[in-house]
Amino acid sequence: MFVLTVEYCSSDTLVLNCREPEAVILVQRALYGRMSAGKCITSTYGESMGCRADVLSQLDDSCSGRSNCSMLVAVFDSVIQPCPRDFKSYLEISYECVRGSTTVLLVVVVYLLLLLLLCMYTVAAKSYPNLIHCGSTIIFYHRDNTGNFEI
Repeated sequence: MFVLTVEYCSSDTLVLNCREPEAVILVQRALYGRMSAGKCITSTYGESMGCRADVLSQLDDSCSGRSNCSMLVAVFDSVIQPCPRDFKSYLEISYECVRGSTTVLLVVVVYLLLLLLLCMYTVAAKSYPNLIHCGSTIIFYHRDNTGNFEI
């Protein structure tokens, strides 16, 4: 597999896809700001270049481990403003598609089942039906819209 680095302008929708069967996205780097002139910024305006924020954790949470991912880049404007407001920022992301392992999913499912059998399943409130309480450890889990478990 190889690493792709792509720029998404603030008006774009980020779309990442892994086309190989069982391949998932692994986000390696994600910056939001005005790193350099290019696709999204045509002139340098020297005083406003180089401002950026590391948004790897947000994109890692949203995209890594999935076969596809999409989101509006403009969402980052409401969360973080690394540059003066008068200048548009853009997203630069580096990612690769790596082979996912069904073994990992199986281990997670078996782990959850063992916790259910060994621990007390509690419902803290009717709004929290997916809690497992075991001693001082509380685990929240849910199934996403594709039927996969997320912890």
